[in-house]
Amino acid sequence: MFSVLLAIGLSGSAHTPLHPADADLYFDVPDLGAAIAAYTHAPSVEITSSPGAGHIADAARDAGFDLRALTTSLLPVPDPTRPGDAWWPWSAARRASCSLLGLEANSPPEARAAWFVCDFANAEAAAQAERALIAMGGGEPKPAGEWTIGESKVPVLAIRSPLELFASTAWCANTGTRLVVGMGAANSDTFVARLEAVGESVAPAWSALKLPVRSEDARGVIVLELGSDMDDLPAFAAGNPAFAGAVLALAPFACAMGHWRIELRDGRFVTDAVYEPRGTAKRLFDVLGSKPVSAAAMRLVPPDAVGAWVGDADPDRAESVIGGLLESWIGTPGSGTESVPGPRMSEGLKSALAVSLLPIQSLVSPAPRVVVAVELADAAKFGAGLDAWLARAQAANADLEIERKPYRKVATVALGLKKDPNESQGGGGLPFGASALEPTRITIAVLEDRVILASTPSAARNEIKRLQEKSDAPVNALVRNVVHPTDAFEISTMDWSSFLSTIYDSARGLLPAFAQGREKPIELDSLPTGAQLFAPLRPSTSWSKRVDGRILVHSESSFGPETPLALASVGYLAMNAMRAPAKLAPEPAAEETGPVAVPAEAAAESEAARTLVALREVRTALGVYRTQFGRVPATIAELLQKTDMFPDGFLKSGAVPKDGWGRELVLLTSKEGVAYELYSLGADGIDQHGAGDDVRLP
Repeated sequence: MFSVLLAIGLSGSAHTPLHPADADLYFDVPDLGAAIAAYTHAPSVEITSSPGAGHIADAARDAGFDLRALTTSLLPVPDPTRPGDAWWPWSAARRASCSLLGLEANSPPEARAAWFVCDFANAEAAAQAERALIAMGGGEPKPAGEWTIGESKVPVLAIRSPLELFASTAWCANTGTRLVVGMGAANSDTFVARLEAVGESVAPAWSALKLPVRSEDARGVIVLELGSDMDDLPAFAAGNPAFAGAVLALAPFACAMGHWRIELRDGRFVTDAVYEPRGTAKRLFDVLGSKPVSAAAMRLVPPDAVGAWVGDADPDRAESVIGGLLESWIGTPGSGTESVPGPRMSEGLKSALAVSLLPIQSLVSPAPRVVVAVELADAAKFGAGLDAWLARAQAANADLEIERKPYRKVATVALGLKKDPNESQGGGGLPFGASALEPTRITIAVLEDRVILASTPSAARNEIKRLQEKSDAPVNALVRNVVHPTDAFEISTMDWSSFLSTIYDSARGLLPAFAQGREKPIELDSLPTGAQLFAPLRPSTSWSKRVDGRILVHSESSFGPETPLALASVGYLAMNAMRAPAKLAPEPAAEETGPVAVPAEAAAESEAARTLVALREVRTALGVYRTQFGRVPATIAELLQKTDMFPDGFLKSGAVPKDGWGRELVLLTSKEGVAYELYSLGADGIDQHGAGDDVRLP
């Protein structure tokens, strides 16, 4: 019954008659100018405009990277006659709306259409906005007919599309204080018909979603209202597990019918929604029963997790989810469980389920550590079902390697793919050309009360150790503080401040190392810590419950109008991007070849190049070491030290690098271990204190 649903109250929209009835998505901003003004008080804006961010921009400029110029390039070009209004003409906008068609997978590209309507306070602002949109597309506008509205003639201009990735053609029309833009298959003549109430519009569908209004709802500025009528995922995400996961987490409306409203209230983005999942989203939510979140599920979240999703799942359906996760992570299709005889993992499962995101360790090992935990009813039965699944997976993919290696007497299985001998051993896309100290290998650990699926072996080992030594640890503070109704079937939370602070502090600690040799050193004391910089961010929270066959959602975030389920996408997408074949078997020995004659000049260049590679490896390791211990080591050999966080030490090669001439590198450290000098003695082998032919990094 609608009377018991959360009221998200649609404000009266004069724009709904102007958009087509078959719209997949409809966006409405009741007052765009007010929303822009409210954004100036959003936490993300507070962060970027803080003195600490200014110091970071100054340091980046000294290092040759102008953050201010980059930020300015993303903002509207200010009007010199309005020095106090950087967002002109959009600050003078009133109601704005947009509709999108042809998004679903069964729609051909030529069916894509977008309609944009924006009302302004005056004709001057509307004219400036029209010029801005034309400039976004580039090129010169061309006449494309005219509208007859009453006794007025309105010229229509063909322009280059501001959103060429969505549609290559576009047109615009300015009726005075109203700007109308159509893209792709949007026909300009049909707009006049809808304007005269002749054409069918989205208005009836939008009105059907209206719900009773709660008195406490009108407390903030509405940033966006959104209506969705999509039977499944958009075409670009269909059939792609990584994109599908991102879309469902970041944009759940892209696979549902319902309404969302986002307010900016007291520095928090508050989202309320009532919707019916469809297609892929429905299959996902069908895994989750209607049972309220249990205390057992909350206890599955590690105390140090910076994000978590907690719920209860149907064991039979949860097995297919576990299998699907493993298949997508290791790229092994065809090992599912449907209609397969033999033991099943579901026979040993209970319903409590938690997905946790642990802090990133450092920029040298940047893959987020994700832990999925499911409560067990019978560990032996689950283990038998897992063995059967692994056998099917290995038969389906000959490159799959399975390593069984108990840890602290706990059955542990690591999954990976055979190493491609032709694959580059470089740093790839990792920061500063570093290599991950630990490849991403999916690890499964079967304990007495739960099964753990972790993105890396170390994450699984740490969780096993924690449970054995601190089994009575309190419920994760983030999860415990999520305020939710007793009948919520899922809750989620994300501590963006802690998550981003770890990344930022790691980068901050590495700055002096990468600034070595510059005329002006970077003073760390002038830069804010992560805790100081991200102080305006408060944890995101979300809960969902079922009402009359629909899902009712409430979320609060200070980072932006995102659903905290985005943490699942952060981990999922990062693991796919970082996925490296597991090195479970010895590398084939390199083929021996005889000596090759090399010209003296080329040999010298090669030796200098090898020296620079060695210097870069040591410099990166020094920066990471300093983030862990607060100082640099006295010798390079100390970088071989192994820690819980870096079980292979800090040098990616596992040995102390030498320069291109086979000599030790020179490392000189200050008494306090804060500053250091690093260089090679060069071709002549004579220490000239970094001068002469000694080799230093630029």
